[in-house]
Amino acid sequence: MLSSNSDILHFSFYSFDSGLINTILDTAEHLECRFRIANCRVNRGGDPKDVVPTQKSTAVVQFTSENQTNLNKLEAKIEALIDIMDKAEATMNVVKRTAPKQTDVSGGVEGCDQESRRDVAVVENQEEQKVLVLGAGRVSMSLVEYLGRTPQKYIQVASDNESEASHVAKLAQRGAHTCLDLSNTKDLSSLVKDHDVVISLLPAPLHPTVAEECIKQKTHLVTASYESPEIRAMDQR
Repeated sequence: MLSSNSDILHFSFYSFDSGLINTILDTAEHLECRFRIANCRVNRGGDPKDVVPTQKSTAVVQFTSENQTNLNKLEAKIEALIDIMDKAEATMNVVKRTAPKQTDVSGGVEGCDQESRRDVAVVENQEEQKVLVLGAGRVSMSLVEYLGRTPQKYIQVASDNESEASHVAKLAQRGAHTCLDLSNTKDLSSLVKDHDVVISLLPAPLHPTVAEECIKQKTHLVTASYESPEIRAMDQR
């Protein structure tokens, strides 16, 4: 539980290639600050060869901590990094808390202004969705926590590291985990077939293997990587 005078840092950035977000998340982890992705929009640019995409991708990350001193340190480090990394195109603001965090009957949060409520998940489709997340790294943690806020989503985390997969799966309201060796095509096929969508957060060179299976099973696939020639070649399939 956050103390009544704890702040919330809202960090917005517009360039995924600057390396800024990686540095900031490492710093937050070192200072024992929690984070969650409040909003993320990935826009596909024009020609993949374009140096500057026609539309920029954006994200908002929210940081909190029981330790106000550590949160202040993180704020100072983020400001310093924004100043020295011209490519970052980032901004930050601090939302003051006036009372302890309490959930009201309407699902809002008392004691916080409207800005701090932007990350409340809204469920538009009440049908159950089964999501398979491949990979159990840091990005997977944020994704599973965000998608798993509603009971309509059943999230299965698959990784060759079963311990990490178990840890990540627990972040969802309805989460499960399994150990998966990607070279075992039978196990991969069974998992893909049993889910509505597959989100691959594996290293980019492994995406084609997953995409091939998704095409066979007619299952939607989402990745967090740029489109490779191998993936582009599958467009018409």
